[in-house]
Amino acid sequence: MMSHHAFARWVVESNVRSRKAVLAAAKNNESVFQYVCKYQNELEQKVAFAWELHDAPQEVERDSMSNWDCVLAARESPCICNQRWIPLTEELLSKQEAAFRGDLLQERPSVPAIRAVHVKCLTLGRGKYNNVYCYGPRNCGKSHTIDPVIALRLSGTSVSFSVS
Repeated sequence: MMSHHAFARWVVESNVRSRKAVLAAAKNNESVFQYVCKYQNELEQKVAFAWELHDAPQEVERDSMSNWDCVLAARESPCICNQRWIPLTEELLSKQEAAFRGDLLQERPSVPAIRAVHVKCLTLGRGKYNNVYCYGPRNCGKSHTIDPVIALRLSGTSVSFSVS
């Protein structure tokens, strides 16, 4: 009979992530088949735990990084936008700056100001005067500037971004 540790190792080595995948792969391995039959009611939990155990070192390392470190680490990853996001964002912000009709100069959207606010918020984390709030009419690109930053840090974020 297979141990829990051996089953967890087998799940990761076989790259199975669901109950059905485990059941399909268990046909070819007698000890896995016996384990699956014995723990059929807890199978999803055991598979989830195997992946949690496998991913724990990377998650601990990621959790120890600041939000800004996550952004810098993302620079090393392959680009999924073909290097278009920054030029598009800068073009969008320059159009917003040209169309700005507000009274307060500090609210004028500019590329350096938006970049500085993002860096400050990601470096210092959530706190008084460290949050980013974008406002404006519909379809003016508010989410375009924030969504990629949020995507870098889906869980455990200590940054406050809001759009309205």
